[in-house]
Amino acid sequence: MDGIVRANSGVSIGQQVTVHASAAGPARTVVLTPDRVAAAGPRLDRRYLARLIQGLPVVTKDVVRINPVGAHAYGYTVAKTDPAGPVVIEPRTVIRVEGAGARESAIT
Repeated sequence: MDGIVRANSGVSIGQQVTVHASAAGPARTVVLTPDRVAAAGPRLDRRYLARLIQGLPVVTKDVVRINPVGAHAYGYTVAKTDPAGPVVIEPRTVIRVEGAGARESAIT
């Protein structure tokens, strides 16, 4: 379990956890809010960003780290998913980057 999974789960190193299977359907839309670094960083190509997070299961309030080749890791928080609940980002998922300091964009 890496630091991102621990943070998204709300657990600490050494803490015992119980893991349950969960059904996650395909996401129609995922809205991401950038952290300070991502908001100030260079704008990523929409298709490239979408490929980097394709296949990722997420829920609202999850932190997502995007690691473009040759760049710093950028952090985003999942602000909203459609449908609500656990979803998986697929090639057809519409990704929106919105929020304070963000250059708003739609990624399809």
